[in-house]
Formats: sequence, C-alpha cells, structure tokens
Amino acid sequence: MTKLNIRLALPALAGLAILGFAVTSGQADTANADQLRCGLETTTSNGTVALEARLVSPTDLSGTYRLSIISSGPSGRSNINQGGGFSARANEDVVLGRVSLNSNAKSNVDFEVSANGATIDCTDSANQLR
Repeated sequence: MTKLNIRLALPALAGLAILGFAVTSGQADTANADQLRCGLETTTSNGTVALEARLVSPTDLSGTYRLSIISSGPSGRSNINQGGGFSARANEDVVLGRVSLNSNAKSNVDFEVSANGATIDCTDSANQLR
C-alpha cells in the first residue's frame, strides 16, 4: 500500500496532475494508448483541494475501486473511505471517486483498482504519467 501525502505533493501536482499505473497487454513495446491508466487529479482553489480518483482503460472494463483518505489539520481529523464497483467503456475517462479537503491539512491517500484478478496501486508516485 502506497501513501500519498497531499500536503507535500501539492507543489508537484500543480494544475492537472495525474498519478498513474500502466499494465501492458503482454507486448514489450505497448504504447500508452494500449495501457490501463489510473490516478489522482488534484485542483486547488480557495483553500480547498479537490481530489478525483480517475481511470482510463483501453478496453471495456469492470471491477472495483477503493479510495481511502486520512486527513488531519487545525479543525480536526477525518477518515474518508469510498469504494465499490465500476464499469468503464474503452478509452473513457471515468471519475470513480471525489473528495474535497482543506489545503492546510496533512492527508494520506490510498487509491487502488481491482479488475481481472489484479489489483493496481493508483497512488504510486513512481508511476506518474508525463
């Protein structure tokens, strides 16, 4: 399980930031268009961070997702858990979950997608799409 600290990550995620993970279709030179991509998009406005958990699949796909956030700041602590089933059409950008957080809060985020017998860690910053 990889944790993403939103407070530390915001400068690196300015504007449109998507962290992603790619699963190849078995070919060594598969292009990005042929890979499953998932990640977090953040937008900051008026002291609030809007966070969206997103998925794009090259083929129709059904599975489950889990989005867990532990946040703490001056106004207290919160524990947010979202998850459930999803269906995505090929190449459709699907928002699986949304949450708004205080931009001054320290938040740990965990976002995972499970489909076809595999679980993908969508918060792994080493897999950031460029």
